[in-house]
Amino acid sequence: VALTVWIARAARGSLTPQQWEDVLYLFEASDQVPAGSTFFEGQYRQHGNLKLLEYAAQLAENVGDDTRAISLYRERANIKPFSLDATTRAVLLLIRSDRLRDAFDLMQAHRTEVPAEMDEFWRTLGNTAWDLQEPDAAEAAYSTYAKSPRATAGDWSRLIYLARQRSPQLGAELALDAYRRWGQLDHVMLALDIFGQSADFAGQARAFKTLTDQDMQRAQKQPQ
Repeated sequence: VALTVWIARAARGSLTPQQWEDVLYLFEASDQVPAGSTFFEGQYRQHGNLKLLEYAAQLAENVGDDTRAISLYRERANIKPFSLDATTRAVLLLIRSDRLRDAFDLMQAHRTEVPAEMDEFWRTLGNTAWDLQEPDAAEAAYSTYAKSPRATAGDWSRLIYLARQRSPQLGAELALDAYRRWGQLDHVMLALDIFGQSADFAGQARAFKTLTDQDMQRAQKQPQ
């Protein structure tokens, strides 16, 4: 009954943000989620309120209509002001639908609008670019994500691999940075190997100097 009243109210004029939120809740509570998605899309077309477009996408996603949710989220992602949430939701749904190329293109289109601290976006972009064999985009994304405290040694390994293809010197330096962060001797070994391939003996000397006394003792027990 409450939902019927609010729909009638909406037909006579736009509601307040809190009232729209109440209508969203009522569609979910009354198990009319698909109808709610259609309703909010229609209200968005009429009033141009971007929040209503987001509600329409959200309800479509909640009911499992990924095709409709993707379409609505992508529409919102391409409208100013930029919405990181809508863009991220569209990307995740595209990936779940095995549409990696579409997800990659959407992230690339908006990468300049995403702050560096939004690390999950950069990790997703890096992983997607890696899977699609887009090395330049993958390296750029991992370079941003590497600054995050959530970045793992595995993420750094991918970054090092990508960087060394373009610049062995950079790859070796990143390997040493990874060692300073995680203290894994494998990273020092990698740096030594890259320097050695370039006959950069001064670089190898610097790599040895980065070892702590304790790690030097451990390293001396390894034939490599």
